[in-house]
Amino acid sequence: MASLLATLMLAGAVGTALLLRPSHDLWSATVSWARAAHHSIDPPPAAVAQPPPAPAPAPVEESVDGGGASSADGGLPSASADPAPAAVALAAAPTSSHTAELGDDQLRQLFALERQLQLPDCRQRLGTGARLHNGASPKKSQAQLKTARRWLMRGNNTEALRLLCSATAHFAGNVAAWQALAELTLQLGDAAQAKRDIEQALKRKPNDATLLGLLGDAHAMLGDLTQSRALWAKSQRVSASDPASTRRLAQLFASIGERNLHDTSYGPALVMYRRAVVLSLGDTTPSAGMGEALRLLGQPQAALAWADRAAARRQR
Repeated sequence: MASLLATLMLAGAVGTALLLRPSHDLWSATVSWARAAHHSIDPPPAAVAQPPPAPAPAPVEESVDGGGASSADGGLPSASADPAPAAVALAAAPTSSHTAELGDDQLRQLFALERQLQLPDCRQRLGTGARLHNGASPKKSQAQLKTARRWLMRGNNTEALRLLCSATAHFAGNVAAWQALAELTLQLGDAAQAKRDIEQALKRKPNDATLLGLLGDAHAMLGDLTQSRALWAKSQRVSASDPASTRRLAQLFASIGERNLHDTSYGPALVMYRRAVVLSLGDTTPSAGMGEALRLLGQPQAALAWADRAAARRQR
């Protein structure tokens, strides 16, 4: 009981600190929350036998009601059903090089702690209704895209995805529909399908900066960080081999991530912080941003790993 009261008091204190702290101290508040959440839970009594861990669940459909995520993110689902147990998540995170730059293998391990799903593709979503799409109806396609965006604002990702699939089936030249489909699919955790959707859009607009950056995001979640860096640099028309340009690019993405975070656009903030952390090889500011964005998106195990990384890097 005393431990529970202490935990509640600590949570209240951290919440007050978050409101009063300036933005540049966000990392320390995130670290405090993550460590408190992980260490303030009473251990189970020694006499009680603990059941073996449950097997990882099969891929599941995205949340319909949005699960409490910000409406600015299109109602992305909460990660409260995150299958990774705490022990597995922490073990997977690099621990021996917290204070040094992160290598690509370490970055991949950290990214692997995030929610990952295998979603139905458009053919499966449309089912028998696919025959109603002739691929030559741009007006119908645009109408479906507008309706999909309304469903996103209501937090219904399933219906939004179905309508976006319908939009691309009505007219494959609707680049905005492909982009919206890829963005939502990537934020829901299916990077492989998002990559396929972006490639469809790039067939129509091969030099579009937003699409190139989005393709880099998909490659990052799939583990190809070299390709991600090249695509992000290409999207901003800078050299991927120039260290000064890479540093400036990392700072740019980190600043955009911070703005998104302050605007409660947690999904886009995570995307930008991920770019910055890959380009900077795990610098403090984007690492802390990753932890905070993941916490607000309901992914505590991944958030804790990044909070620990930011704290250790800060103390260096």
